[in-house]
Amino acid sequence: MHPRLKSFLWWFIPLILFLALAFDGNTHWDETNYLYKGAFAPFSLSANWVHLSGGFYSGRIFHIFLIHSLFSILGIGIVSLFIIQVTMALCIAGAGVLYYFVLKEMDLPSPIPYFAAVVFLFLPLSLYLAFKSLAETTAIFMTALSIYLYLRGLKKEGLFGVMLWLLSASALFLATNSRVESLLTFTTLVIPFICFQSRWRGTALWGLVWVGLTWVVLTAGLGLLTGIWSVEFIIRRSAVYGAKFAADSMGYPANYVVAILFGGGLWLFALLSLFGIRRNGIKMAWGGLIVSMVPIAILADHVELRYFNPAIYSFSLAAAFGINVFLNWMKQKKTLLMARILTLSLFCILVASNQLACPFQEVGTSGFPLIRLMDRTRKSHDDALFVMSHPHSMYAFLRLCYPDDRIALMREFYGLAPLKMLDPADIIRQPGPKFYLTPLGPKSVPLLMRLRRILKGKAENRSVENKVAGNNWVTGADIFEFKEVDRESNYILYEITVADGN
Repeated sequence: MHPRLKSFLWWFIPLILFLALAFDGNTHWDETNYLYKGAFAPFSLSANWVHLSGGFYSGRIFHIFLIHSLFSILGIGIVSLFIIQVTMALCIAGAGVLYYFVLKEMDLPSPIPYFAAVVFLFLPLSLYLAFKSLAETTAIFMTALSIYLYLRGLKKEGLFGVMLWLLSASALFLATNSRVESLLTFTTLVIPFICFQSRWRGTALWGLVWVGLTWVVLTAGLGLLTGIWSVEFIIRRSAVYGAKFAADSMGYPANYVVAILFGGGLWLFALLSLFGIRRNGIKMAWGGLIVSMVPIAILADHVELRYFNPAIYSFSLAAAFGINVFLNWMKQKKTLLMARILTLSLFCILVASNQLACPFQEVGTSGFPLIRLMDRTRKSHDDALFVMSHPHSMYAFLRLCYPDDRIALMREFYGLAPLKMLDPADIIRQPGPKFYLTPLGPKSVPLLMRLRRILKGKAENRSVENKVAGNNWVTGADIFEFKEVDRESNYILYEITVADGN
């Protein structure tokens, strides 16, 4: 086989498998929130919505700006939404490829960089984030770019090297304005590299000073000019959300359980790497892994899988060394071909077992069944009014898919819901057929949370057959009658009519 074709296949096959495994049609509730802001909110650094929720939106301002730019080019609709989700998947795939070159720049021996890139692609978190427009997706890619530019700068002399460090700081600035914990991702890879791996320790420290000071200047400049500070939400999180949510109000599993789910079966390879802990590269991997995971697991009131994103590169590197340890063991007992087959087989089994973690991950909207339900109704009823109550997932998703339809929200939404139903009279005044769309409760809650509720003796919030769930002023109003007309998976559609005698 030609070497170039062989090299192409070594990358093409895992990337295609990664995209195939990652595409699930689901969205996270934060994701639809970002998408909705990017599509419909007036985008300005001084806009009111940017500064709401204790810096929640301002701390992700670059990610939302990126989405806004894509919608401005593509327009709003199902096709545009799909293209944006594909773009996010390519960001994760691109981060994996960039990580390969990062490790090559760190002078790690072959095949460790390739193994680490493949592990990165098939981690439960990477598969979850792909095709999701979450801020972590943008942050992970920009952080990989920042680290790569920083390392390239070490090998360039004079002004060119400094320019690369300035570009690295700019990429890190964009990453931290998507998710501020990108600082942790950067430092837990770069600092262990300087300590254990770098042949240019003095230059590396000098470059780190350049990157750090430039990042501070950029961050302070944006903060002083606009009031947007990437660190604001982290600092104010407890004060803003402590009064609203108890630590386990949604039944989140213990942080250590999520830490296990983060790597799933691939923890086997990560732990195997400890057999070679005397190697500097493994010290670098585990140093970064411990520093990136332990503070989050201890300090966070609850942890979702995506919160461990600062550990994604260090874990991939530790698992890559573990794969190499296992492969070398097999070489001592089997032929080279058989050793490779056994190693690949074990990796595939572990990746397949990790798919069992999918039901534990959060889903805001299941896109495929919701689109099927909407399309059936839109074909049979022209100019229908769809009323719903949840803004961050179902409502936002449907407005993104069908921006020209009459989709109404039963509550205020930062002034960003053009058609609101705030009392029964608002519904009565609307012409044409009227429908109420709602999700059934349990399937929107991750499986592990539901199991925990059951073990605690808490009843599931399951909607009773033919009982309408939603705001009391609608579902409890005698003026309305509700008739179930269709359902698809987790979603149920009711026709709203005015009761006789009203």
